[in-house]
Amino acid sequence: MDVPKTHSLHPLTASNVSAVVVEHWQEAFQDLSFNEFEAQALRGFLEEMENLLDALDGLEDVRNQCDKSPMTGWPAPTEKQRRLIYNRTKNYFDTYYGALSHLSSVVSRFSRIFGGKAFSDNAKFVRWMKEMVGLPYEDTGRDNTFFFLEQARLFRALLNHPQQFPVLDWSTETSYNYQVPKLVLHGPESRSGVIPKGSSRANLPWVKASWRFDAPPEMSVTNSLANAAASILASVLADRLPASTFINKTERIRQSREALLQQPR
Repeated sequence: MDVPKTHSLHPLTASNVSAVVVEHWQEAFQDLSFNEFEAQALRGFLEEMENLLDALDGLEDVRNQCDKSPMTGWPAPTEKQRRLIYNRTKNYFDTYYGALSHLSSVVSRFSRIFGGKAFSDNAKFVRWMKEMVGLPYEDTGRDNTFFFLEQARLFRALLNHPQQFPVLDWSTETSYNYQVPKLVLHGPESRSGVIPKGSSRANLPWVKASWRFDAPPEMSVTNSLANAAASILASVLADRLPASTFINKTERIRQSREALLQQPR
């Protein structure tokens, strides 16, 4: 199957691609024996991944309905569509946070496999995945799994806890490098000159703001979370399956992971 180079320019949604990955995971675990808490942790994560794909589809539906500007040829949302983009972007990142929490619950329920680890917050969990599961990360890198997972966590925190940050506002933006309407949070720096973690300093010509935080690309966030989950789920399979069966089932996980890495970011 030919994969479009740029997801944002094609109406190819995550459910057309990544739902197959979730199905592979469900098949890999369906014949194994778990206690009720382990089974619920796995089921909860897989269900939340399906919810995440639905949330991404809902956001893409709004974007695809936007008429194009006669001047730029890029989508130009109406005021109603802008509100829908805000609401569905918020829903997407709330669902992402839920899926991340459910994945953390999987690690907690199988803590023996993961060195007795259990996490009270997702910031520590994301950092552990980077350090222990071997996810790539560089402080200046913007094309790696850990970067997208952490930026998505920070963006969601800013959306849901505005009282913890300087007064903020939002807008939608379409640009040459990202030709679909995306949500941008922005606001002034604090009295001590601090801006929210994950944001960048920028002068926005249409508002009085000293920083901006662009919504991380949702397809990249989805693929990054699934890619991270593949390593964790493969460890659970390795612990529970006989060697011969493990080879067959982890091959499905490997194929799913390769399919993810081929998706546009």
